[in-house]
Amino acid sequence: MSELPNAKRTPPAWRRYLRFWGADANADLDTELEFHVASRAEELVREGLSPAEARRRALAEFGDVSAVRQEVRQLERSYARRRNLVESLAEIATEIRLAARSLRKAPAFVAVVVLTLSLGIGLNSTIFSLVNAYLFRPAPLPNADRLVVIGNTSPSLTQPHEVPYRDFAAYRDLHDVFEDLVGTLSYTESLNESDRTERLWVELTTGNYFSALHVPVALGRGYTEDASARNERVIVLSNEFWRRRFAADSTIVGRSIQIERQAYTVIGVAAPNFRGFAPMIRTDAWTPIDETPAARERRLNDPESDWFNVYGMLRPGVSLGQARTALIDRARRLQREFPATNKDVLPVIVPETRARPVLAVAGPLPLMATVLLGLTLLVLAVACANVASLLLARSTTKRREYAVRAALGASRWRLTRAAIIETILLSLAGALGAFALARWSTGRLATIHLATDAPLFFDFSPDWRVFAFTLGAALLTTIGAGLLPALRDGRVPPQGALSAGGRSMTDRLHQRVRSLLVVAQIAVSVIVLIAAGLFTRSMRATEHMDLGFQTKKLLMAQFDLSLSHYDSTRARAFQREILARARALPGVRSAALAARIPFGYSNNSQRVLTGAPSPDAPDGQLVFMNVVSTDYFRTAGPTIVRGREFTDEDQPASQHVAVINEAMAEKLWPGEEPIGKTFRLPNDKEELRVVGLARTSQYMFLGEPPRPFFWTAIAQHRRESAFLELSTEPAPESLIPTVLRMAREIDPNVPLFEVRSMEEHLRNGRAMFAVRLGALFGMSFALLALALASVGLYGLVSYNVTHRTREIGIRIAVGATAQSVIRLVLRQGLVLASAGVALGVVAALGATRLMTSLLFGVASHDPSTFLMAAAVLVAVTLVAAWIPARRAAAMDAVRALRAD
Repeated sequence: MSELPNAKRTPPAWRRYLRFWGADANADLDTELEFHVASRAEELVREGLSPAEARRRALAEFGDVSAVRQEVRQLERSYARRRNLVESLAEIATEIRLAARSLRKAPAFVAVVVLTLSLGIGLNSTIFSLVNAYLFRPAPLPNADRLVVIGNTSPSLTQPHEVPYRDFAAYRDLHDVFEDLVGTLSYTESLNESDRTERLWVELTTGNYFSALHVPVALGRGYTEDASARNERVIVLSNEFWRRRFAADSTIVGRSIQIERQAYTVIGVAAPNFRGFAPMIRTDAWTPIDETPAARERRLNDPESDWFNVYGMLRPGVSLGQARTALIDRARRLQREFPATNKDVLPVIVPETRARPVLAVAGPLPLMATVLLGLTLLVLAVACANVASLLLARSTTKRREYAVRAALGASRWRLTRAAIIETILLSLAGALGAFALARWSTGRLATIHLATDAPLFFDFSPDWRVFAFTLGAALLTTIGAGLLPALRDGRVPPQGALSAGGRSMTDRLHQRVRSLLVVAQIAVSVIVLIAAGLFTRSMRATEHMDLGFQTKKLLMAQFDLSLSHYDSTRARAFQREILARARALPGVRSAALAARIPFGYSNNSQRVLTGAPSPDAPDGQLVFMNVVSTDYFRTAGPTIVRGREFTDEDQPASQHVAVINEAMAEKLWPGEEPIGKTFRLPNDKEELRVVGLARTSQYMFLGEPPRPFFWTAIAQHRRESAFLELSTEPAPESLIPTVLRMAREIDPNVPLFEVRSMEEHLRNGRAMFAVRLGALFGMSFALLALALASVGLYGLVSYNVTHRTREIGIRIAVGATAQSVIRLVLRQGLVLASAGVALGVVAALGATRLMTSLLFGVASHDPSTFLMAAAVLVAVTLVAAWIPARRAAAMDAVRALRAD
């Protein structure tokens, strides 16, 4: 208990009714407390107590006065904060209504700003959606942040590749680092249901696939390692395939379906958002790979039997660096135990998001993403400069309004806040337009057609990351662009703004800022245009690049006899028949079969053993191979330099032969004549005799280093799946109906896939797709940047012409010709363009160095591209400035002199 300060027996009641004079709140509280104590003391005095005893009793009954005073003051502060918040929100709501009303009065201005923001930010959001899909969006699995992909590297292969089973088993023993590792293989199988055969895209996996990765299942369950060890024929369907093929029949679980003429029991259906890990392929089903003791022993003893895509789940708290160290230690041990196959083989481990679409080609993806995002951000900078210029122009027209509000008592902060609120409304409208544009454009990109019949799936749909990016970009862009006009509006001097002669409001600082913005726009546009030109020239170079094999007038069609369960005899008969009929077709110069095609979606490598083992590779060299028929090199292959290609005499019972390329000859027999040399494959007893030497060509990646390669005769090595390749006189596409009809006549149960020309395969396939996509995006960015820059330049020149009306009128009145007025206006545009082009070229010289590894056949500092970009910008500048220049030249001198 404590005494009240300055206590009075009878507090004046009138103080409580005069608070609007600004009474002291603390004094009022003390007065209020003293009033209650004094009132109780008076009651006690009337009951007979002395005044001193009555006050002591009143204070005792009241309690701790200090605690009450503190609690009341805290409540009062809380109420004041709530009241201030409500008042502030009310003020902001009023400002929002005023800003919306003001914007409604300027629909053209709003339309231009929102359109500019929608295009600039929408372009960024679209590219970010692509980057998000491959680099940021986690897999739809629990603990996806701990999901990693493991591969191997070796000197014979320039890119990371799959892991043989023996290495996979050794890596899987690292239980202190990984919760578990999973191996997968992608295959096509035949589904034999309802008297029709359908190609099925299946992932064969180790038995722990569903348990180790915690794959979500919508119906039934996933299989286990026990099912894999017992080689049970069970299958889990993808949700999309279940809905498409079985009409979402909930009774599918437990039913038996025919896969490769074998009965498989459906035990589950995966969740809708899980589509497997096959790169860009919509997986139809998952089934366990045979891991019986005999099969496991065979895989362990034969490192070439199966090569797995390996996925792992890190243990909590284990970093990627720790896992990499443990894998390297285990790889060193494998090198000592198996020097023949594991010499110099080292593991690669990356987060799953960094291994998309496949580990082998994921390396350049971050650089490509950085370049594309950088270009879009430059376009956004041009849009930002345009918006800033528009807002600066609008601030000039609104200065009188803000001056009136300032004269009526509006504070500087309130005026600044009003301008900021207006820009925020514009940014929100721009964000909505940008997000709508991103959704539409990513939907269009998802329908990209690649040269393959595989069920490709591109999921670029925007998620919360894209929405947050779009909203953040809109707010930062618009607030950044509108900050200077907002600050200028906030410090409007009423006396200057309200005085006559509105032209005084456009001061030199304002003019210089807008000029600098236009120069920046032009400079950025030059950088984007140069980058787009480099991508386009790179695309042109790849289209005319000598790849070392036939690319013109070549038609291809794939068939897979395993889907129709052909045995060896029937398969050879079908291959002979289809070749004979194809060669007899009108317009066909030659025809051949090949197991694989260059730049295809599958490749085959083998270790080759020579008579004299190399100390660097005691168990042979890893070399890529293909199996082809007679006439292959005349039809589609590289040129034979020496020797011969395959003939009808190369039969199973005769000497097995091979054609090698120059890179393989140099690798195995440097400086020697390769014709007549022999080598063999680890699993083959027959030796292969080299009968031909072919020119080294490109097989997997554009610009790849010389890759050792060899071909064997299809008559000596059975292949059920093959490509029919036809060299044609007319355009290859004109023969597609004829070829399809011919195949149906031979056997209607053997469908043809991938029916297209080699040029389309290269143009729309993995070979040139990334280059073409870069050129397409780059040119789109450049056109948008040019449009925005030209609009900005046109706006500035038109603005200057409008505010120099009296000056131009005087020039015309004293005898200036129309040509001199046009030159006067054009000179201003050319000065700005020259400054912007010079800055842009200097910046581009440094920026384009980042693109060096993404270009083919063109240097990053290609002079013709730089000159072309500069010429285009100058031409655009002249066009943008010509219209206001013509308007100025046609001006009436009398009216101009009377203008305010």
